[in-house]
Order: sequence, then structure tokens, then C-alpha cells
Amino acid sequence: RMGDPVATAHLFTALEKPTDRILEHSLIYALIEIADAKSTLPGLTSKNPHVRRAAMIALDQMEGGGLGPQSVAVELAAAYEPLRDAAAWIATRHANWGDALAGALKERLGSPTLSPESSTQLTQQLAKFANAPAIQSLLTTTATDKSAAIDRRRLAFAAMAQANLKDAPSTWIETLCGGVESDDDRIMGDAVAGIRHLTFKKDRPAQIDAALLKLGARDESPAPLRLAALAAVPVFPSVDTAALKFLLSQLGSEQPPAQRLDAATILGRANLSDEQLNSLTASIKFASPLEIGRLLGAYDKTTSRAVGLGLVAALNESKSVAALRADQLQARFSKFGPEVAKAAEPLLTRLNPDAAAQKERLDHLVAALLQGDSARGRIVFNSTKASCSACHAIGYVGGNVGPDLTSVGKIRSERDLLESVVYPSATIVQSFEPMIVETADGEQSGIIRGNDAEEILLLTGPNQQVRIPKSKVKEIRPGKVSVMPEGLDQQLSAQELSDLLAFLKACK
Repeated sequence: RMGDPVATAHLFTALEKPTDRILEHSLIYALIEIADAKSTLPGLTSKNPHVRRAAMIALDQMEGGGLGPQSVAVELAAAYEPLRDAAAWIATRHANWGDALAGALKERLGSPTLSPESSTQLTQQLAKFANAPAIQSLLTTTATDKSAAIDRRRLAFAAMAQANLKDAPSTWIETLCGGVESDDDRIMGDAVAGIRHLTFKKDRPAQIDAALLKLGARDESPAPLRLAALAAVPVFPSVDTAALKFLLSQLGSEQPPAQRLDAATILGRANLSDEQLNSLTASIKFASPLEIGRLLGAYDKTTSRAVGLGLVAALNESKSVAALRADQLQARFSKFGPEVAKAAEPLLTRLNPDAAAQKERLDHLVAALLQGDSARGRIVFNSTKASCSACHAIGYVGGNVGPDLTSVGKIRSERDLLESVVYPSATIVQSFEPMIVETADGEQSGIIRGNDAEEILLLTGPNQQVRIPKSKVKEIRPGKVSVMPEGLDQQLSAQELSDLLAFLKACK
């Protein structure tokens, strides 16, 4: 309160030994409030790491502190972890320090003893400063250096993917395309992930999609890698017989959710012939709620009456049809002509139940529940059939598309839990509300996870996100349909559904 800089030396003395967090915070806050940079600067050269940490934080926070990047850079590799963490936190708050910090980050990148935690931290730092030419060059050099350790090369690719630059550097395009053509599956996967996060101010370079399509056609490559490569192509060309067979094989319920979603996304974008669409229609019957909606995009490019009737018949047999909205289907069916529209009427009526009908069905399901077993329910939750863990986390395991269910049993009754499974759009958890973003190219629905002056980041499914430039956005409005599809109860037996509810109820 006195603001006397004479107190600074005494504050540093008090900070020399570890103390409780509240007192430590008070001492550092006192340095900030005194705001005398001249008496605080000597703390940066103290032999005591606690003092150096306090001085660095105080100078960063006080008006006119004059903390420079070199003082922070030297502490990024400090032996004392809290000091190292504080330096990293301060560094990431100053994106314009990239060039000045490049040397220190390069030294850390070359360290032979980089722990998993330090690797994650370093990746985030490199991504944060990726606007700096020196950092871009460092990442390019490291990623393309075949003599470098594989984990360091992968770290560089990961930093590129996390950078979210508004315009991808040409050197990165060359580097990522080279990574896609690597002979190491890990590097290829990292390069594909990097490409999926690239943004271009001008036209997308043709060499990127050429490399991705080449990888997608490689029979010897793992299926997840091939799918990821093809899913990274925004406009999918015609599909040959071998590619169609491969993509259809990835829609099976035994496949992981991420693979099914990638396959459905690719097929939904593809320009398929009527004969190929008939092959896809056979798979529509068995598609899960997770991917059935994405597959329908494939039918937007045809008006064939026979294809339309086949699609209506397949959807009538599908257990996942409840995941679809009647208004979406009606618009699709109308373009096939009056005969197809007439054939679809009973299906559309079934997809538009009123509140009373939904309550009646819920009552029936509650009455039909069996004695559930939470251990078996855990298996159902994590299975590819239910795919719950792809979107929801319990503890430290699971996705982040939907709400965390670690303690859901404390706040939801059995009937509430059943309703959230059967009718996920009936009650949507706050901060997970679906939003519809309309652009000149159409509409995208999902959960907004980023919204700045440049772009909107929309989460559309497990490991699925879309970056939409603000310049292309015409309207943003609330959606009524949850990202979680309906129809899960149709995929599970009565016993599996009862076990799943028992497991969720036990999550407390």
C-alpha cells in the first residue's frame, strides 16, 4: 500500500524458500503493486529459482515492467519445473516474440531428454509463435530432417497442425505434401492431420489433393490413414470400383467411430453414378445414427426415380432413421419427383412424432427396462456399436463433443438418462447447443468452439471440425437438433440399453 521500492528486496527474501500458494501470490502481487521495475529487475538474475520466477511474473504484469523475450527464453529450459512453466505461460502471451525465442525453442527441440509433458508444452509454444518466420523455418527444417529423431519430426508436424495460421506458408505446403508421401505411417498420419488444419487465403494448391488421393489409393496403407487422407480432400472426384468397395467396407458397425465417420464424409461428398448409389443404398439400411446423415449427401447429385425409390425403401428398413430430420428428407425426396415424394410420406410422418407420442414411447421403454449391470454397461459405452466414448468423456477417457459424463449419475434420474439417449434434442446441456452457420456454399451445423474476428471453429462430430472464414458467413442461428443423433436405442438390445443406463447411473 505504501508503494515503497525498499520493500522489494525484503519480498524477494521472503520468496527464496517455498511457501504456500496464497502467501506466494500475495508476495508477487505486492511486487506488481509497487511497480518499480528498477528494483525488480535484479530478481531475474538471482541464483534462486523461486525469486527468478516471481520477478519474471511481476515484471510481465506491472505497467512498464520492460520484461524482454531473452529473459524469458533462458528459463524455458530451466531445471525447476514451476519456473519453466511460468516462462512458457508468459511466452505464449506474447505472440510477437517468436523470432526472438526461436533460438531457445530450437535448443529445447534438440534436447535429448524431453519428457512427454515437456513435448506437449513445446508443441503448444511452437504453434503459438508460428506466425514468426524463424519459427516457420525451424518447423520446416525439423519436419523434413530424416536424420532427426522421429518424435522430434512428429512434434514439428503437430505444431503445424495446431498453429491455425490464416494463410499456410508455401514451405509448409511442400513439407506436408512430402510427409504424405513418406514411407513412415506415423509421419504420413501427422502430415495428413496438418493438412486438415490448413487455411488458404487464395486457391487451394492442387498438389495437396493429389498427394492425399494418392495415399488414399494405397492398398498397403492402414485403413484409418487412407480414410483420413481422403477425408481431407474437400471436393471428392469420381470414385472407382476399388475405392467404393473400400469405403463401403469401412461403414460396418465393427469399425471404430472415427473410421465410419470419415468413410461417410467421403461418400457424402463423392460424385457417384446411379449404379454406385444403388450399392451405397444397400449399406444405408445398416448405417448407424452416427454416419447415416452424412451419407445422404451422395444422393444430392442425382434425380433418378429408381435411386430415389431405393433410398426410401432402405430408410424404411433402417434402425437409424430416427437420427434424420423429416424436413431434410422431404427436401431431398422432392427432387426425385412426385412418385418418390408420395412413397416417402409414411416415413416422414413417422419421423414427426408429437410430444404425446414421444412421452408414450418413453413410458414404454422405461417399463421394458431389465435389470442392468454397470460392468456390462461400461463395455457398451466404449463399444463401436454404441460409440458413446467417441463423443463423451468419463474421467480422463473419451471425446469432447458432448458433455462430460463423469458424475452424470448424481444429477440425472434413470428416466432423464433414457430420454437423453432416445431423444437427445429434447434437453440440450448448456454450452453444447447446436448452431447453424449459413454461408454462400450452404449450411454447417455443429457446436461453436472458436469464434474470433477471422473465423468460426465448428465442432461437427468426433475428431471432426470445420473452420469457416468470417467473410463467408451469411448468418448464425441456433439449431434445434443435437449433434448427438437419435436412434441409439434402436441399435441396442433391451439388455444392452438397460446395462448402459445402469453404468451411467453409477457414474457419481
